[in-house]
Amino acid sequence: MPQGSNPKTLLIASLVVKSDDALIKRIQRAVDDGATAVELRLDHAAGATIPLAELQTRFPDLVFVLTCRSVDEGGKCDLPTEQRGGFLRQLCDKFDVTAARAANLVCDLEWRDWNELASALLADDDRSIKQNRPRPCTIASYHDFAGRPANLAGLLRSMSDHPLVDCPKIAFVAHKITDALLALDLMRSAKKRSAIIAMGKAGLMSRLLAGKVGGSCTYCAETTQDATAPGQITVAEMTKRYRFHAISQLTAVYGVIGDPIERSMSPHLMNTWFERFGVDAVYLPLLVSDHDEVFDGFVRGCVERKWLGASGFSVTMPHKSRALQVAGQAADELAFRIGAANTLVIRNDSIKAYNTDSSAVVDSLAGKLDIERPEQDGPVSEFQNLPVDVLGTGGVARAAIAGLIQAGCTVTVYGRNTTALKQLEGDFTVRTKDWNKRGKRSGELVVNATSLGMRDDDDSPLPDHAWESTKLAYDLIYNAKPTKFLRDARYAGVQTLSGLDMFVRQAVRQFELWTGITPDVEQARKLVNRFLRARLPLLGVTLIGYRGSGKTCAGKLIANQLGGRHLDTDVLVQSKTGQSIASIFENEGEAGFRLREACAIVEAVEEQPLVISAGGGAVLDEANVEVLRTFGCVVWLTASHATLLARMTRDADSQLTRPALTEKSPKEEIQHLLAKREPLYRAAADIEVDTEGKDQEAVVREVIRAVQAWRRQQRT
Repeated sequence: MPQGSNPKTLLIASLVVKSDDALIKRIQRAVDDGATAVELRLDHAAGATIPLAELQTRFPDLVFVLTCRSVDEGGKCDLPTEQRGGFLRQLCDKFDVTAARAANLVCDLEWRDWNELASALLADDDRSIKQNRPRPCTIASYHDFAGRPANLAGLLRSMSDHPLVDCPKIAFVAHKITDALLALDLMRSAKKRSAIIAMGKAGLMSRLLAGKVGGSCTYCAETTQDATAPGQITVAEMTKRYRFHAISQLTAVYGVIGDPIERSMSPHLMNTWFERFGVDAVYLPLLVSDHDEVFDGFVRGCVERKWLGASGFSVTMPHKSRALQVAGQAADELAFRIGAANTLVIRNDSIKAYNTDSSAVVDSLAGKLDIERPEQDGPVSEFQNLPVDVLGTGGVARAAIAGLIQAGCTVTVYGRNTTALKQLEGDFTVRTKDWNKRGKRSGELVVNATSLGMRDDDDSPLPDHAWESTKLAYDLIYNAKPTKFLRDARYAGVQTLSGLDMFVRQAVRQFELWTGITPDVEQARKLVNRFLRARLPLLGVTLIGYRGSGKTCAGKLIANQLGGRHLDTDVLVQSKTGQSIASIFENEGEAGFRLREACAIVEAVEEQPLVISAGGGAVLDEANVEVLRTFGCVVWLTASHATLLARMTRDADSQLTRPALTEKSPKEEIQHLLAKREPLYRAAADIEVDTEGKDQEAVVREVIRAVQAWRRQQRT
C-alpha cells in the first residue's frame, strides 16, 4: 500500500473477473476514468488463468489487489480456506514482486481466516529470503452485512496490531448516516492507514471523503451494474462528479440532506460550479432518514468535527421544518415566516437557516410570463389578485405560498392534512379547502407542491376534468420527462412550467450564500437540463427547422435506415382533426393551431418513435422544446432563404395546405420569420446540420453521424 509522509488514498476499481473477460480493456477503461488501483475479484471464477505478467507490463504504475472473497464475507467462492489461500499464492508467485514494486501487489485476506491464510501466503520467510522476493502487501478485511459491529474500535485495534497486516479494512452496512461519520472518525485516528467503509446509500460519504481523513483506499464500481458491495458508485462518478483526487484535508464539505436523495441534481450542479469557480469544496448526497434525532445528530456532528470542514447544506424533503429548528434563533425572517428552511450555512460553529425556495418560485413564474420583477421581494403589479391554487401543505408548499402572497396573488390551498391546513390559515392570508374539492378549483394558476410526479409512474395530483379555468400549470417537481400533471395540462391546452427553473434559481441563491459567487441562471439551466438528459436512453431524434428544410423527407429516411418509426407532428395534427393546417388556421387562428400542435408533440413523444419531424413553429413555445428535448437529440436542419423558398415553391403540399403567416411576399415572410425563429432554433438544437447544396441521402448520413457522436458524448 502507498507509504510516505503524505501518501495518496488509492481509488480502487473492483472488477469481477470471469474466464472470458476482456480484462485488459476493462482495466484500461478504469484507469482512463481515474482509478489508481484495480481489485481483481477472483471469487467469481476461482481457478481462472489471469495474465498477471502481461497486466503488470501494460500497467506498470497500477496497484493490483487480488481478492478471492468467501461466501461468508459476501463473495462467490465456496472453496475451503486452504484452497483459496493456495490459489492466491499461485497468482502472487507469477507476479514480478521486486523491492521497487512490492507495493504494486496487494493481497486481500479475510480477517476471520487470517491465521490460516497468512501462514500459507505470507509467513514463509525462508523462501522469500532465498529468492530475494519481498512479500506482497496485505489487506485484512472484515465485512458485516447486518450492521455496525458492536466493538468496531476494538476490532480495528486488533487488526492494526498484527505485524503482517498492512491495511485493516472494515466494511459494514450503515443503517443511518451517523455511521458514516463514525467510519471517518476511525480512519482519521487509526494506528495504521485503514479503509473503513460504511456500506449502503447512507454511508456514501465514508467512500467519498476517505482521502480527506487519510484513508488508505476506497472502492468503486466498474459500471453502475457491476457494484460488488452496497453503495458503490462508479469510477467516473467518483472522479468526474465528485473530483475525488482533488479532495484534501482543506476541502470544504457541502451536501444535500434528504430522503430520498438519489435523484437530486444538486451534486451535479454544485460540484460543477465549485470546479468552474475554483472553489476547494465538494458537495455530497446525504441520505438522512425521516427521524428528528438522526437529522440533529448528523448536522451537529458535522459542526463539532472541525476537521470535516462542513460549511453548509441544502435541505429537501422531509427535513425542511427540522432545518429551521436546528438553527434556532439564527434562522432568517423569511424562513421563520414560512416555517421551513432549505439552506443551512455553517460558520464558526454556528448554523444559520435560510429559505431560497420562496423567491425562486416567484422569479421563475415571472420569467415564464416575461414579467420584470423588482430586485427586492415584494408586490408585482401583474400578480395583483391573481387567483392561484396550491396543491399541498408541506415545506415547499409553504415557501410557494409565502412568495405568491408577497407578490400579490390570492391563494387557495388544497390539502389532505387538516391540521396543516389550519396552520396555514393562521400563518398566511389564504383560503384552504379539503383535498377532495380540488376537482372544482377555479384558479388561473395551479401549482403542484406535492411529491406526486417524482417517480415516472406517479399519477397527477389533479383529476382530468379540473383544467377549465386554468391558464398556467406550474409543477415544482423537475424530472427528465414531463410529469403526468404537466402532460395533462398540455392536452387541456394549458401553458406549463416545470420545476427546473425554480430548482436552478434556488440553487444559485444557495451557492451565493455559501461562497459569495452568483452563477448565471441561464447557463445553470442548460447544465441541469444536460444532466437530466444524460439519464435518458437517448434513443430519439427530433428534426426542427423552417418549412422547406427537409425535415419530413429526412425523418422518413433516417427511420428507414435505422429500422424505426417516424412521426410528423403536422401530419399528426391533420389526422386528429381531419383538417388541413390551412383550414385549422382559417377556422381557429394560429393560437388554435399552436394548441393542437402542442398536444401532438406530447402524443408523439409518448408513442416513442425513432424520429420526430416537428412543425416549423414548434420552437415558439418553450414547453414544446422542453418536451422534445426529453425525447432525445434535437437536430436543426438549416438552409439559406433562397433555398427554402425554392423548395417551398416546388412543394405542392406546402403551397396548398400551409398558410401564409404574414401579409408579406413569400420571400419577405421567410426573411421576417427566420429572423425571429433562428435564435429559438439555435437555442433548442443540440446539433446543426446545413442542408445547403446537399441531396437527402447526404443530409441523412450527416445527421446520423452527428447524432451518434452526440450520444457518445452524452454518455461520458
